[in-house]
Amino acid sequence: QLIATMSASYLLPHSSPAVWAAIQTALAPAPHTWEGLSSVLQAHAAAYQPPSIAARVKEQGGLRAATNAIFPKEKDFFDLVGWIAHSALALPGLFPSAAVDIQTPQMPAQLVFSRRQLLALMANAFFLTLPTPKAATADLETGELNFVRLFPSNPVGIERLKGILLYFDLARKGMLAMDAVVTMERVVGGRLLIDTPWLNCTARIAPAVIHHGDMAVDGPDAIVDFANEDLQIHRTTPSATQEEVIFSVRPDLFPMMLFAPRMGENEAILLSGANEIIAIEGYGKTFRVTGPVTRSRVPSPSVVIAMDAIINQDPKQFQERYILRDLHKCHVAFSGFVQSHGRHTISTGLWGCGEFGCTPLMKFLQQLMVAARTDAPMRFSTFGNAPLARELQAVQDRLVERGTTVSQLYRIISQSRATTPEAFDRHVRRQLNLAAAPPSAWRSAAR
Repeated sequence: QLIATMSASYLLPHSSPAVWAAIQTALAPAPHTWEGLSSVLQAHAAAYQPPSIAARVKEQGGLRAATNAIFPKEKDFFDLVGWIAHSALALPGLFPSAAVDIQTPQMPAQLVFSRRQLLALMANAFFLTLPTPKAATADLETGELNFVRLFPSNPVGIERLKGILLYFDLARKGMLAMDAVVTMERVVGGRLLIDTPWLNCTARIAPAVIHHGDMAVDGPDAIVDFANEDLQIHRTTPSATQEEVIFSVRPDLFPMMLFAPRMGENEAILLSGANEIIAIEGYGKTFRVTGPVTRSRVPSPSVVIAMDAIINQDPKQFQERYILRDLHKCHVAFSGFVQSHGRHTISTGLWGCGEFGCTPLMKFLQQLMVAARTDAPMRFSTFGNAPLARELQAVQDRLVERGTTVSQLYRIISQSRATTPEAFDRHVRRQLNLAAAPPSAWRSAAR
Protein backbone atom coordinates (compact mmCIF):
# COMPACT_ATOMS: atom_id res chain seq x y z
CA GLN A 1 0.00 0.00 0.00
CA LEU A 2 1.20 3.46 -0.91
CA ILE A 3 0.77 6.16 1.70
CA ALA A 4 1.20 9.72 0.44
CA THR A 5 3.10 11.11 3.39
CA MET A 6 3.97 14.78 3.14
CA SER A 7 6.67 17.00 4.45
CA ALA A 8 6.69 19.54 1.63
CA SER A 9 5.50 17.36 -1.24
CA TYR A 10 2.76 14.95 -2.24
CA LEU A 11 3.97 11.60 -3.55
CA LEU A 12 2.20 10.43 -6.70
CA PRO A 13 1.48 6.70 -7.17
CA HIS A 14 4.33 6.11 -9.64
CA SER A 15 6.78 7.04 -6.88
CA SER A 16 6.50 3.32 -6.00
CA PRO A 17 7.40 1.05 -8.97
CA ALA A 18 5.47 -1.85 -7.46
CA VAL A 19 2.33 0.23 -6.95
CA TRP A 20 2.51 1.69 -10.43
CA ALA A 21 2.98 -1.75 -11.98
CA ALA A 22 -0.21 -2.91 -10.23
CA ILE A 23 -2.11 0.14 -11.50
CA GLN A 24 -0.88 -0.46 -15.04
CA THR A 25 -2.06 -4.06 -14.86
CA ALA A 26 -5.51 -2.96 -13.66
CA LEU A 27 -5.98 -0.23 -16.30
CA ALA A 28 -4.36 -1.74 -19.39
CA PRO A 29 -6.65 -2.90 -20.79
CA ALA A 30 -9.30 -0.72 -19.15
CA PRO A 31 -12.44 -2.28 -17.69
CA HIS A 32 -15.27 -2.42 -20.25
CA THR A 33 -18.18 -3.63 -18.12
CA TRP A 34 -19.81 -2.42 -14.93
CA GLU A 35 -18.66 -5.54 -13.15
CA GLY A 36 -15.10 -4.96 -14.26
CA LEU A 37 -15.14 -1.28 -13.36
CA SER A 38 -16.62 -2.00 -9.93
CA SER A 39 -13.96 -4.62 -9.29
CA VAL A 40 -11.14 -2.19 -10.20
CA LEU A 41 -12.60 0.60 -8.05
CA GLN A 42 -13.01 -1.66 -5.04
CA ALA A 43 -9.48 -3.05 -5.39
CA HIS A 44 -7.98 0.43 -5.65
CA ALA A 45 -10.02 1.73 -2.74
CA ALA A 46 -8.81 -1.13 -0.56
CA ALA A 47 -5.19 -0.61 -1.61
CA TYR A 48 -4.84 3.18 -1.67
CA GLN A 49 -7.64 4.73 0.39
CA PRO A 50 -8.55 4.71 4.11
CA PRO A 51 -11.35 2.37 5.25
CA SER A 52 -13.85 5.22 5.47
CA ILE A 53 -13.56 5.77 1.73
CA ALA A 54 -13.17 2.13 0.74
CA ALA A 55 -16.44 1.27 2.47
CA ARG A 56 -18.37 3.64 0.18
CA VAL A 57 -17.27 2.23 -3.17
CA LYS A 58 -19.88 -0.53 -3.42
CA GLU A 59 -22.65 2.08 -3.60
CA GLN A 60 -22.59 3.13 -7.26
CA GLY A 61 -26.19 4.08 -7.99
CA GLY A 62 -25.28 7.72 -8.48
CA LEU A 63 -22.42 6.88 -10.83
CA ARG A 64 -24.70 4.75 -12.98
CA ALA A 65 -27.38 7.44 -13.02
CA ALA A 66 -24.87 10.10 -14.08
CA THR A 67 -23.51 7.95 -16.91
CA ASN A 68 -27.01 7.02 -18.12
CA ALA A 69 -27.91 10.73 -18.27
CA ILE A 70 -24.97 11.52 -20.54
CA PHE A 71 -24.38 8.30 -22.48
CA PRO A 72 -27.54 6.60 -23.78
CA LYS A 73 -25.40 3.68 -24.93
CA GLU A 74 -23.32 1.82 -22.35
CA LYS A 75 -20.58 1.29 -24.96
CA ASP A 76 -20.10 5.06 -25.26
CA PHE A 77 -19.46 5.31 -21.54
CA PHE A 78 -16.91 2.50 -21.53
CA ASP A 79 -15.18 4.04 -24.54
CA LEU A 80 -14.74 7.08 -22.28
CA VAL A 81 -13.55 4.84 -19.42
CA GLY A 82 -10.83 3.54 -21.74
CA TRP A 83 -9.77 7.11 -22.53
CA ILE A 84 -9.75 8.01 -18.81
CA ALA A 85 -7.55 4.98 -18.13
CA HIS A 86 -5.15 6.04 -20.89
CA SER A 87 -5.00 9.55 -19.39
CA ALA A 88 -4.35 8.13 -15.92
CA LEU A 89 -1.43 6.05 -17.18
CA ALA A 90 0.17 9.16 -18.70
CA LEU A 91 0.99 10.39 -15.18
CA PRO A 92 4.73 9.43 -15.09
CA GLY A 93 5.48 11.30 -18.29
CA LEU A 94 3.74 14.42 -17.04
CA PHE A 95 5.22 14.33 -13.52
CA PRO A 96 8.76 12.88 -13.92
CA SER A 97 9.70 13.58 -10.30
CA ALA A 98 6.66 11.60 -9.04
CA ALA A 99 6.01 14.32 -6.46
CA VAL A 100 4.35 17.74 -6.34
CA ASP A 101 5.22 20.47 -3.87
CA ILE A 102 2.50 21.46 -1.47
CA GLN A 103 2.03 25.06 -0.43
CA THR A 104 3.65 25.54 2.94
CA PRO A 105 1.44 27.62 5.27
CA GLN A 106 2.59 31.22 5.79
CA MET A 107 4.87 30.99 2.74
CA PRO A 108 3.86 32.78 -0.48
CA ALA A 109 4.08 30.22 -3.27
CA GLN A 110 2.83 29.47 -6.75
CA LEU A 111 2.10 26.13 -8.41
CA VAL A 112 1.61 25.91 -12.18
CA PHE A 113 -0.08 23.00 -13.98
CA SER A 114 -0.87 22.23 -17.59
CA ARG A 115 -4.33 20.91 -18.38
CA ARG A 116 -2.71 17.62 -19.44
CA GLN A 117 -1.31 17.29 -15.94
CA LEU A 118 -4.65 18.16 -14.34
CA LEU A 119 -6.49 15.66 -16.56
CA ALA A 120 -4.04 12.93 -15.56
CA LEU A 121 -4.63 13.72 -11.89
CA MET A 122 -8.40 13.77 -12.40
CA ALA A 123 -8.23 10.44 -14.26
CA ASN A 124 -6.32 8.84 -11.40
CA ALA A 125 -8.85 10.35 -8.99
CA PHE A 126 -11.63 8.65 -10.96
CA PHE A 127 -9.90 5.27 -10.54
CA LEU A 128 -9.09 5.96 -6.84
CA THR A 129 -5.33 5.62 -7.35
CA LEU A 130 -4.37 8.89 -5.64
CA PRO A 131 -3.74 8.05 -1.98
CA THR A 132 -5.41 10.23 0.61
CA PRO A 133 -2.62 12.38 2.10
CA LYS A 134 -1.25 11.83 5.58
CA ALA A 135 0.48 14.98 6.72
CA ALA A 136 3.71 14.95 8.70
CA THR A 137 2.27 17.81 10.79
CA ALA A 138 -1.26 19.15 11.23
CA ASP A 139 -0.54 22.45 9.48
CA LEU A 140 0.49 20.58 6.31
CA GLU A 141 -2.75 18.60 6.07
CA THR A 142 -4.30 18.85 2.61
CA GLY A 143 -7.35 17.43 0.87
CA GLU A 144 -8.22 14.15 -0.80
CA LEU A 145 -8.89 13.78 -4.51
CA ASN A 146 -11.50 11.18 -5.36
CA PHE A 147 -15.20 11.17 -6.18
CA VAL A 148 -16.40 8.28 -4.03
CA ARG A 149 -18.76 10.44 -1.98
CA LEU A 150 -20.67 11.19 -5.18
CA PHE A 151 -21.18 7.51 -6.10
CA PRO A 152 -24.36 6.77 -4.06
CA SER A 153 -27.77 7.83 -5.38
CA ASN A 154 -28.00 11.48 -4.35
CA PRO A 155 -29.48 14.10 -6.72
CA VAL A 156 -26.75 16.69 -6.20
CA GLY A 157 -24.01 14.04 -6.26
CA ILE A 158 -25.34 12.76 -9.59
CA GLU A 159 -25.22 16.27 -11.04
CA ARG A 160 -21.65 16.84 -9.86
CA LEU A 161 -20.62 13.50 -11.38
CA LYS A 162 -22.26 14.51 -14.65
CA GLY A 163 -20.05 17.58 -14.73
CA ILE A 164 -16.90 15.54 -14.12
CA LEU A 165 -17.81 13.01 -16.82
CA LEU A 166 -18.58 15.84 -19.26
CA TYR A 167 -15.15 17.32 -18.52
CA PHE A 168 -13.47 14.05 -19.48
CA ASP A 169 -15.68 13.69 -22.57
CA LEU A 170 -14.95 17.23 -23.78
CA ALA A 171 -11.22 16.59 -23.38
CA ARG A 172 -11.50 13.27 -25.25
CA LYS A 173 -13.28 14.99 -28.14
CA GLY A 174 -10.58 17.67 -28.40
CA MET A 175 -12.91 20.44 -27.24
CA LEU A 176 -10.61 21.65 -24.43
CA ALA A 177 -7.34 23.51 -24.98
CA MET A 178 -4.71 21.06 -23.75
CA ASP A 179 -2.05 23.79 -23.62
CA ALA A 180 -4.09 25.75 -21.05
CA VAL A 181 -2.25 26.59 -17.83
CA VAL A 182 -3.80 26.78 -14.37
CA THR A 183 -1.99 28.49 -11.50
CA MET A 184 -2.57 28.33 -7.76
CA GLU A 185 -0.98 31.20 -5.84
CA ARG A 186 -0.94 31.39 -2.05
CA VAL A 187 -0.87 35.01 -0.86
CA VAL A 188 0.14 35.84 2.69
CA GLY A 189 -0.31 39.07 4.66
CA GLY A 190 0.93 40.22 8.04
CA ARG A 191 -0.08 38.19 11.08
CA LEU A 192 -1.21 41.05 13.33
CA LEU A 193 -4.84 42.12 13.35
CA ILE A 194 -4.55 45.83 14.07
CA ASP A 195 -6.93 48.70 13.45
CA THR A 196 -4.29 51.30 12.51
CA PRO A 197 -4.40 50.74 8.72
CA TRP A 198 -8.17 51.20 8.77
CA LEU A 199 -8.25 54.15 11.16
CA ASN A 200 -5.63 55.95 9.04
CA CYS A 201 -7.04 55.16 5.60
CA THR A 202 -8.31 58.33 3.90
CA ALA A 203 -9.43 56.64 0.67
CA ARG A 204 -13.02 57.51 -0.10
CA ILE A 205 -15.63 54.82 -0.56
CA ALA A 206 -16.11 54.24 -4.29
CA PRO A 207 -19.42 52.95 -5.63
CA ALA A 208 -19.66 49.25 -6.42
CA VAL A 209 -22.04 47.96 -9.08
CA ILE A 210 -24.79 46.34 -7.00
CA HIS A 211 -27.09 43.83 -8.70
CA HIS A 212 -29.02 40.65 -7.91
CA GLY A 213 -27.89 38.53 -10.86
CA ASP A 214 -25.13 36.05 -11.68
CA MET A 215 -21.74 36.97 -10.20
CA ALA A 216 -20.14 36.17 -13.57
CA VAL A 217 -22.41 38.52 -15.53
CA ASP A 218 -20.68 41.03 -17.85
CA GLY A 219 -17.40 39.14 -17.70
CA PRO A 220 -15.57 40.40 -14.57
CA ASP A 221 -11.86 39.65 -14.33
CA ALA A 222 -12.09 37.83 -10.99
CA ILE A 223 -14.79 36.14 -8.96
CA VAL A 224 -14.67 35.61 -5.20
CA ASP A 225 -14.94 32.04 -3.93
CA PHE A 226 -16.77 32.17 -0.57
CA ALA A 227 -14.35 29.51 0.55
CA ASN A 228 -13.96 27.17 3.45
CA GLU A 229 -10.60 27.52 5.22
CA ASP A 230 -9.93 24.08 3.68
CA LEU A 231 -10.28 24.60 -0.05
CA GLN A 232 -13.62 23.00 -1.07
CA ILE A 233 -13.61 21.43 2.44
CA HIS A 234 -10.72 19.24 1.21
CA ARG A 235 -13.08 16.69 -0.34
CA THR A 236 -15.82 16.38 -2.94
CA THR A 237 -19.27 15.81 -1.46
CA PRO A 238 -22.84 15.71 -2.82
CA SER A 239 -23.60 19.32 -1.99
CA ALA A 240 -23.56 22.56 -3.97
CA THR A 241 -22.49 25.56 -1.92
CA GLN A 242 -21.16 28.56 -3.83
CA GLU A 243 -17.60 27.23 -3.56
CA GLU A 244 -18.61 23.74 -4.66
CA VAL A 245 -20.47 25.19 -7.65
CA ILE A 246 -17.32 27.10 -8.64
CA PHE A 247 -15.37 23.83 -8.60
CA SER A 248 -18.08 21.97 -10.52
CA VAL A 249 -18.12 24.47 -13.39
CA ARG A 250 -14.31 24.61 -13.39
CA PRO A 251 -13.23 20.95 -12.97
CA ASP A 252 -9.57 21.91 -13.46
CA LEU A 253 -9.70 23.17 -9.85
CA PHE A 254 -10.40 19.83 -8.14
CA PRO A 255 -6.73 18.70 -8.01
CA MET A 256 -5.76 21.87 -6.14
CA MET A 257 -7.13 20.35 -2.93
CA LEU A 258 -4.16 17.95 -2.87
CA PHE A 259 -1.62 20.74 -2.59
CA ALA A 260 -3.36 23.46 -0.53
CA PRO A 261 -3.17 23.23 3.27
CA ARG A 262 -5.68 25.10 5.39
CA MET A 263 -5.67 28.88 4.96
CA GLY A 264 -4.65 30.92 7.96
CA GLU A 265 -6.32 34.17 9.01
CA ASN A 266 -3.81 36.10 6.90
CA GLU A 267 -3.90 33.90 3.80
CA ALA A 268 -5.91 33.64 0.59
CA ILE A 269 -5.55 31.59 -2.59
CA LEU A 270 -5.70 32.89 -6.17
CA LEU A 271 -6.66 30.33 -8.81
CA SER A 272 -5.93 31.51 -12.34
CA GLY A 273 -6.68 30.05 -15.76
CA ALA A 274 -9.49 27.64 -14.82
CA ASN A 275 -12.33 29.02 -16.91
CA GLU A 276 -15.89 27.75 -16.81
CA ILE A 277 -16.34 24.53 -18.79
CA ILE A 278 -19.59 23.09 -17.40
CA ALA A 279 -22.91 24.95 -17.68
CA ILE A 280 -25.19 24.74 -14.67
CA GLU A 281 -28.34 26.17 -13.18
CA GLY A 282 -29.59 26.38 -9.62
CA TYR A 283 -27.85 26.16 -6.29
CA GLY A 284 -27.91 23.77 -3.35
CA LYS A 285 -30.69 21.23 -3.80
CA THR A 286 -31.72 22.82 -7.12
CA PHE A 287 -28.23 22.48 -8.64
CA ARG A 288 -28.27 20.97 -12.14
CA VAL A 289 -25.66 20.41 -14.85
CA THR A 290 -27.11 21.40 -18.23
CA GLY A 291 -24.17 20.62 -20.52
CA PRO A 292 -20.93 22.21 -21.68
CA VAL A 293 -20.52 25.99 -21.67
CA THR A 294 -21.33 27.35 -25.13
CA ARG A 295 -19.00 29.65 -27.02
CA SER A 296 -21.71 32.31 -27.14
CA ARG A 297 -21.47 32.82 -23.38
CA VAL A 298 -19.55 35.85 -22.08
CA PRO A 299 -16.04 34.66 -21.13
CA SER A 300 -15.90 33.54 -17.51
CA PRO A 301 -13.65 35.28 -14.96
CA SER A 302 -10.07 34.11 -15.39
CA VAL A 303 -9.22 34.32 -11.67
CA VAL A 304 -10.98 32.77 -8.67
CA ILE A 305 -10.17 34.49 -5.35
CA ALA A 306 -10.61 31.97 -2.51
CA MET A 307 -11.09 33.62 0.88
CA ASP A 308 -12.88 32.31 3.96
CA ALA A 309 -15.01 34.40 6.30
CA ILE A 310 -15.49 33.83 10.01
CA ILE A 311 -18.07 31.27 11.06
CA ASN A 312 -20.43 33.57 12.90
CA GLN A 313 -22.30 33.05 16.11
CA ASP A 314 -24.05 36.30 17.02
CA PRO A 315 -22.72 38.61 18.29
CA LYS A 316 -19.27 37.38 17.23
CA GLN A 317 -19.34 39.08 13.82
CA PHE A 318 -19.91 42.48 15.45
CA GLN A 319 -16.90 42.25 17.78
CA GLU A 320 -13.94 44.33 16.68
CA ARG A 321 -11.48 41.44 16.71
CA TYR A 322 -13.60 39.54 14.16
CA ILE A 323 -14.39 42.65 12.13
CA LEU A 324 -10.63 43.13 11.79
CA ARG A 325 -10.12 39.45 10.99
CA ASP A 326 -12.39 39.55 7.94
CA LEU A 327 -11.19 42.98 6.83
CA HIS A 328 -7.62 41.65 6.92
CA LYS A 329 -8.55 38.43 5.14
CA CYS A 330 -10.35 40.32 2.39
CA HIS A 331 -7.50 42.82 2.07
CA VAL A 332 -4.94 40.04 1.68
CA ALA A 333 -7.10 38.53 -1.07
CA PHE A 334 -7.98 41.71 -2.98
CA SER A 335 -4.50 43.25 -2.72
CA GLY A 336 -2.94 39.95 -3.77
CA PHE A 337 -5.12 39.93 -6.86
CA VAL A 338 -4.33 43.57 -7.71
CA GLN A 339 -0.59 43.01 -7.26
CA SER A 340 -0.58 39.86 -9.41
CA HIS A 341 -3.11 40.82 -12.08
CA GLY A 342 -3.51 44.60 -12.01
CA ARG A 343 -6.47 46.86 -11.30
CA HIS A 344 -9.33 44.79 -12.68
CA THR A 345 -12.93 44.21 -11.67
CA ILE A 346 -13.62 41.83 -8.78
CA SER A 347 -17.07 40.24 -8.65
CA THR A 348 -18.21 39.31 -5.17
CA GLY A 349 -21.37 39.12 -3.11
CA LEU A 350 -22.77 37.60 0.06
CA TRP A 351 -19.46 36.32 1.39
CA GLY A 352 -19.96 34.31 4.58
CA CYS A 353 -23.72 34.97 4.62
CA GLY A 354 -24.98 31.44 4.00
CA GLU A 355 -23.73 28.49 6.03
CA PHE A 356 -21.33 30.78 7.91
CA GLY A 357 -24.18 32.96 9.22
CA CYS A 358 -22.88 36.50 8.71
CA THR A 359 -25.17 39.42 7.96
CA PRO A 360 -25.18 40.86 4.40
CA LEU A 361 -24.79 44.52 5.42
CA MET A 362 -21.62 43.82 7.40
CA LYS A 363 -20.01 41.79 4.61
CA PHE A 364 -20.98 44.37 2.00
CA LEU A 365 -19.45 47.24 3.98
CA GLN A 366 -16.27 45.29 4.75
CA GLN A 367 -15.70 44.43 1.10
CA LEU A 368 -16.55 48.00 0.06
CA MET A 369 -13.86 49.29 2.44
CA VAL A 370 -11.27 46.86 1.10
CA ALA A 371 -12.12 47.71 -2.49
CA ALA A 372 -11.55 51.40 -1.69
CA ARG A 373 -8.27 50.73 0.10
CA THR A 374 -6.93 48.54 -2.72
CA ASP A 375 -8.43 50.70 -5.51
CA ALA A 376 -10.15 47.63 -6.97
CA PRO A 377 -13.39 48.08 -8.97
CA MET A 378 -16.07 45.87 -7.41
CA ARG A 379 -19.32 44.29 -8.50
CA PHE A 380 -21.60 42.99 -5.74
CA SER A 381 -24.38 40.44 -6.27
CA THR A 382 -27.18 39.73 -3.81
CA PHE A 383 -27.92 36.51 -5.72
CA GLY A 384 -31.56 36.91 -6.62
CA ASN A 385 -32.50 39.11 -3.67
CA ALA A 386 -33.67 42.32 -5.34
CA PRO A 387 -34.99 44.00 -2.12
CA LEU A 388 -31.61 43.50 -0.46
CA ALA A 389 -29.85 44.98 -3.50
CA ARG A 390 -32.02 48.10 -3.21
CA GLU A 391 -31.30 48.50 0.50
CA LEU A 392 -27.54 48.14 0.01
CA GLN A 393 -27.72 50.61 -2.85
CA ALA A 394 -29.36 53.16 -0.56
CA VAL A 395 -26.61 52.72 2.02
CA GLN A 396 -23.89 53.02 -0.61
CA ASP A 397 -25.47 56.10 -2.18
CA ARG A 398 -25.40 57.88 1.18
CA LEU A 399 -21.78 56.88 1.84
CA VAL A 400 -20.68 58.18 -1.56
CA GLU A 401 -22.81 61.33 -1.29
CA ARG A 402 -21.08 62.17 2.01
CA GLY A 403 -17.61 61.43 0.70
CA THR A 404 -17.18 58.85 3.47
CA THR A 405 -13.63 57.57 3.94
CA VAL A 406 -12.54 54.07 4.89
CA SER A 407 -11.50 55.43 8.28
CA GLN A 408 -14.93 56.92 8.94
CA LEU A 409 -16.74 53.77 7.86
CA TYR A 410 -14.48 51.64 10.03
CA ARG A 411 -15.46 53.70 13.05
CA ILE A 412 -19.15 53.27 12.20
CA ILE A 413 -19.05 49.47 11.94
CA SER A 414 -16.61 48.87 14.82
CA GLN A 415 -18.54 51.00 17.31
CA SER A 416 -21.98 49.50 16.78
CA ARG A 417 -22.02 47.31 19.95
CA ALA A 418 -24.69 45.35 18.08
CA THR A 419 -25.68 41.86 19.11
CA THR A 420 -28.06 41.13 16.22
CA PRO A 421 -28.19 41.91 12.48
CA GLU A 422 -31.25 44.11 13.14
CA ALA A 423 -29.38 46.20 15.71
CA PHE A 424 -26.37 46.54 13.41
CA ASP A 425 -28.59 47.69 10.56
CA ARG A 426 -30.28 50.28 12.76
CA HIS A 427 -26.91 51.56 14.00
CA VAL A 428 -25.50 52.02 10.50
CA ARG A 429 -28.64 53.74 9.23
CA ARG A 430 -28.78 56.01 12.25
CA GLN A 431 -25.19 57.09 11.59
CA LEU A 432 -26.10 57.83 7.95
CA ASN A 433 -29.50 59.42 8.68
CA LEU A 434 -31.29 56.77 6.66
CA ALA A 435 -34.77 55.39 7.27
CA ALA A 436 -34.98 51.92 8.79
CA ALA A 437 -34.86 49.02 6.37
CA PRO A 438 -37.61 46.40 6.16
CA PRO A 439 -36.93 43.17 8.09
CA SER A 440 -36.28 41.34 4.81
CA ALA A 441 -33.02 43.26 4.47
CA TRP A 442 -31.64 42.22 7.86
CA ARG A 443 -31.11 38.63 6.96
CA SER A 444 -30.81 36.87 3.63
CA ALA A 445 -30.99 33.38 2.23
CA ALA A 446 -27.45 34.16 1.16
CA ARG A 447 -24.93 32.00 -0.58
